Amino acid sequence: TYQTPEDSSYEVLVGGDGVYLVRQTVKSMTENEIRLGIIDKNGSWICEPAVENMLTLPSDAQEKYMDGEVFYSYHGEHVFSAYYRTYYNEGFNPADSYTMLYDADSGQHSLFGNINFVDEYNDDDDTYTSYQFSNGETIAKSEGEIYHVQHVESRFSTTMIMTDRPDGDVFYQDGVFFTGKTYGSGRNPLSSTPDGKFYNIDGSVMLDLSQYNLILAYGADNLYRYENGYAAILIFGEDSIHYLGIIDKDGQLVFDPVAVTYTMGTEVGTLSEGMVTFDPKDDGGNLLSVSGDRVKVDSDAVLIFHDGYAWDDQNSCYINTKGEVLEATLAE
Repeated sequence: TYQTPEDSSYEVLVGGDGVYLVRQTVKSMTENEIRLGIIDKNGSWICEPAVENMLTLPSDAQEKYMDGEVFYSYHGEHVFSAYYRTYYNEGFNPADSYTMLYDADSGQHSLFGNINFVDEYNDDDDTYTSYQFSNGETIAKSEGEIYHVQHVESRFSTTMIMTDRPDGDVFYQDGVFFTGKTYGSGRNPLSSTPDGKFYNIDGSVMLDLSQYNLILAYGADNLYRYENGYAAILIFGEDSIHYLGIIDKDGQLVFDPVAVTYTMGTEVGTLSEGMVTFDPKDDGGNLLSVSGDRVKVDSDAVLIFHDGYAWDDQNSCYINTKGEVLEATLAE
């Protein structure tokens, strides 16, 4: 749809839905600048690249922010953010971290202190998982609270829906979030949540899953999100074996959970278009559907499906939900 000039120094940081946050590096004998702008898929600038830009902290917040790191996210519905995370050096106040939200359609800015619109930090690729807006709603969290965030008529508002929240991860998708206190034990060295619950976006409990010892260690953090009425969960059984299960909105397992080979860092895929990839403990298929069907895919890649296909970065090909490789041909 658009190609930047060959002599440009643009880098797309984040984006989606036809809009993208772009970083431009300008270096010469007289200049050394980092500029940010927002561009659409046709190459038209929504915000021209600038040093002082739509995600820059106001001067009073810059003074309190001191020194740290900045992480950029796209939250869907043309909303971008910059998370200014202050280093936790001695004497620094954690409240000096900030999030700047920007609505690319209206140009509306909103600054939030000590509230995160992102989930857990991934050391491997130096990114956060951002909470996505759907129908103008998402959540945000602080050290002890969870907030319902609304994006109505180009304005952002927050309402506290949980105080003294558990110290575990908070996963959100499409109006439902999951959280619970994280523990570790000698029998199960992986981080687990024996009191996990799904909540509606108003903070009310939707499902109490405390009958299961749920695993939330790194690698399983793509689970616990509802898609079209189903969510995938990872259970640590009384037999010390890990099981991948699919539950419906009533919290019922739709079929017997599948035993998986799981250790710290073994990655379980995201439930997408009713399919999730995993490492099976038996010789069965490694692609599981919400109906319980299993398909063998000749790849260990984590597959995320869109419009019926997923990109296999291990074999550099597209795979459909039947495990078949998309054959590419050159058009005449």
